[in-house]
Amino acid sequence: MSSKQGGKAKPLKQAKVEKKEYDEIDKVNIQKKKDEEKARMLGFLTL
Repeated sequence: MSSKQGGKAKPLKQAKVEKKEYDEIDKVNIQKKKDEEKARMLGFLTL
């Protein structure tokens, strides 16, 4: 007898993501984005 079993399906395994090597320009750009996001959040809080 073959029957499909019901129940919760197992999630698919995610591929391992290799750490990206950022050069100095990328690091600066990422830091800028973080700073701008913080400034926006502070700006909204002061309103």
